Amino acid sequence: MSDNGNNHPGPSRERNQSSPPRRGPSTPGAASPSLERQPEIQGLAERTNMPVRAVAEELNSPEHKDRVEKYKNEMRDQYDSGEGWGGILPRNTAPDWHTRRNDNQSCPATCGGISAKDWWEEGKSKLHGGDRGMYTYRGIQPKNEGYQCTYHDRCTGSAGDANVKRVDDRSFAGTYDYVSPIEKTVDPSGNVDVEHDWLKVIGHVGADVVPYAIWGN
Repeated sequence: MSDNGNNHPGPSRERNQSSPPRRGPSTPGAASPSLERQPEIQGLAERTNMPVRAVAEELNSPEHKDRVEKYKNEMRDQYDSGEGWGGILPRNTAPDWHTRRNDNQSCPATCGGISAKDWWEEGKSKLHGGDRGMYTYRGIQPKNEGYQCTYHDRCTGSAGDANVKRVDDRSFAGTYDYVSPIEKTVDPSGNVDVEHDWLKVIGHVGADVVPYAIWGN
């Protein structure tokens, strides 16, 4: 019997369908890091000579998250015990008026809220991260008396101040002074007047400096 070609099986429907592209191994969520973390990921990739995707996968891996959580717990334990924190006594022995002193002040979230008429630059205070490039500002009386706020860079009065964030790390953040050692006031013409009150300096040592030495920041 002659073969007219009708008995040859045609190409199967399965073979005609296009196969989906093959994908390499990946960590869930690592392919699309959040926009907030992209600069951080790019910077780490450049410093470590690693591919951006590999850095993203590492940062989003369960192992990395466990390491971060472990570090946070260790830092919290040190803070509560007073170890590595500056105080000679554990923090949990400090009175509320010391640990909650910053409830008495309100620091702007960025340098954008620091104005020359309400704040004066104390500069790089070693106790407040000055050796790490942080700048501290004190409030001008009477509006912000006793206020002390620290920022990650200098407040210059320019548009870029909106990007300079307040320091909230408990080791370096500014702390409210119950007795401000230096008074600065502004007259109606905008001139800043500096006044050193030695009685207030003594009061500042007793109410603010000594507690810091005993219980830390």
